[in-house]
Amino acid sequence: MAGFLLTILGMTVMAILVRGLAQPEGHLKGPFLFAAVYAIWVIPEIWSVLGSAEIPDGALSLFMLMSLFCLLAFILGWSNGLKRGMRPDVARPKPMDEGQFKTMTVGMTAFAVAMTLALGLGDHEVAANGNWTGSSTILYFFSNLKAVALCLSFLYFLRFRNATSIALLAVNCLLYMPVVLIYFRRRGMMEFALTLGLTFWFERRKVIPRAVVITALFLSTFVVFGIGMLRALTPDGSLPSLHELMSADLVSVSPFQTSKTSPEVSNAANLIYYSAAGLDFSYGGDTWNNFVFQFVPGQFIGFETKQSLMYSPSAAEFLQSLGYDARNGTTLTGAADAFREFGPFGVVFFLLIGRILGNYWAQASAGSKKYQIRYVLALVPALLSITAYASYFFVNYFLYFLALLALERIVGFESTRAPAPRMAVQRAVRR
Repeated sequence: MAGFLLTILGMTVMAILVRGLAQPEGHLKGPFLFAAVYAIWVIPEIWSVLGSAEIPDGALSLFMLMSLFCLLAFILGWSNGLKRGMRPDVARPKPMDEGQFKTMTVGMTAFAVAMTLALGLGDHEVAANGNWTGSSTILYFFSNLKAVALCLSFLYFLRFRNATSIALLAVNCLLYMPVVLIYFRRRGMMEFALTLGLTFWFERRKVIPRAVVITALFLSTFVVFGIGMLRALTPDGSLPSLHELMSADLVSVSPFQTSKTSPEVSNAANLIYYSAAGLDFSYGGDTWNNFVFQFVPGQFIGFETKQSLMYSPSAAEFLQSLGYDARNGTTLTGAADAFREFGPFGVVFFLLIGRILGNYWAQASAGSKKYQIRYVLALVPALLSITAYASYFFVNYFLYFLALLALERIVGFESTRAPAPRMAVQRAVRR
């Protein structure tokens, strides 16, 4: 049964990828990128643990079924979101004002630089692993807003190429350089690559060749699982040489060579199996825990008070009570976390994510700068909801959303709009 379900999942993913590649900008749309994460990460991990003694009989099949349903739920939500974005009363974006956009970009870049400087260089090992403590945790939390500054600087540069836009883009790229080239943070690498590709499409209607997209997907499979090896190349926080990068044997740590790099699927399969066996669900408790963990500062209210606000048992505590200890630093995956929350109805997380992204894409394709920015910033948290936990999108995009709302109110960005003709929006989305 496991082999059959893996074949069905693989064929579904392949069909979505092929359909995306058939469109010039298809590789920038949510369905293609969601399927790409499945192809790069989910399926290889499943392949590596087939027949594993750590997974109860039937548990892996349950995980694959839930993963398939989550993917299909996202596609359904995306389709519904596109229709919502193409409604007759959709707003026609007013032309972007350089002064307003410059103010937004300068403000967010200054904030990102301030947070980075306040955080300081710190300990390289801590920075590489993201294990911040004390007040640094709060600074690191707000430093994530550098993604907003990066997006704004790319759009500002592509639309208004002048000394100011070049300087702002250079500063924001420098902020990302350690994240991408030294610490090899997956989230930062995804943010930088997708921001570059999406802003070029929205502003210039230019995309990278399909051959490059296919090659990137293939190489990403090995890079994702070889991140630990790449980080080991920079123990002192220096840039790795080209020779060091080329000599890294990433194939040896891929799921095709060893199952030791695939503990997440083992975690996920066990979580789904035991949750289903005992009909033991958290009914939103783990989502509440994620919001408390992210937004309630223990430095101010006390860590014991913060812990008392948490729902118990959490997913990890639930597994521990059954004698299964998830390896430190690993995740439970979005599909398993969604099942732990609401059983098979947990696919609603991905239905909502797809609906939001589909709506953003429709209005972004019609020319709305506001929704172009929202789509760029929402995409990475949405994709990481597959690998981390189901509510990752809602917990992490919330900070970006609040920042964008504040900017839109302060600067008056796209504050005066008129309805756009339905056919005009449809042509923008489908071209």
